[in-house]
Amino acid sequence: MGEAPGAYVPELLDGYSTAMLAATGVGPGHHCLQLGPEGGAVAQWLAGRVTPGGRVVAALAGPGRRTPPHGIEVVSHDIATEPPPRGPFDVIHARLVVPHLARRRDVLHQILDALRPGGWLVVGDFHGPIASRASPAASSHGASDTDLFAAVLNDVHGRVNETGAGDRQWIGTVERHLDAAGMQEVHAASYDQVVRGGESACVLLRDHVIRIHDRLLRLGHRQCELRRFHDLMLDPGFSSWFHEFRCVRVRKPVTTYGARPVVPTPHRGVGSA
Repeated sequence: MGEAPGAYVPELLDGYSTAMLAATGVGPGHHCLQLGPEGGAVAQWLAGRVTPGGRVVAALAGPGRRTPPHGIEVVSHDIATEPPPRGPFDVIHARLVVPHLARRRDVLHQILDALRPGGWLVVGDFHGPIASRASPAASSHGASDTDLFAAVLNDVHGRVNETGAGDRQWIGTVERHLDAAGMQEVHAASYDQVVRGGESACVLLRDHVIRIHDRLLRLGHRQCELRRFHDLMLDPGFSSWFHEFRCVRVRKPVTTYGARPVVPTPHRGVGSA
């Protein structure tokens, strides 16, 4: 994978991810695996759900933290080249991971193999580039600023964050791959949201763009454009649509005698299908 996403990602996505995870019925005694960058808060949320008797493993590329949060086992792991940590797991959460890999279909099957029969996989990612859309009514800025925001973000999550192997449309077809693998109870939800200047997500996004400033220049962005982007991220009068986030959950069939299924709790749904 390329450049890791910034700290704005959990600010924008954790609520959607945890809502989808809650719909699996994850609870005390379950074993969970967290895959992907910027997933620390989700791992802590899982740890709070599986106590007592549960286990949460957070697999991170690079050296693991020496003092992980209570209830979480952090391991150094590269899902692009290594099979998932030893399971089986009742719930696996993989966000901003699989569509970015050259071997995405093989990796998906390895992740499914790490699930306990009756267990759940929740996978999520941005779906395609930011589309050309009118500015939200609350924005005091015109199309030129909205177009600039979209152009920078599309490169941040496309040409900067990818190694050339990624496919930002793949998450929109993952149900087909899961169905072909024999999975059950597939549920997909797509989320749109508006981001506003001065809010914490935009401040964190500005910090991330500053960090990769030179790479964006090499992609053809001008200094004046990036300065304007920095200003917009602090301007309460600016608002724009963000990337569509697509999240899918799927259950592995109970095929082993005596296997412990993960039973979902009743819920009203976590988004539009």
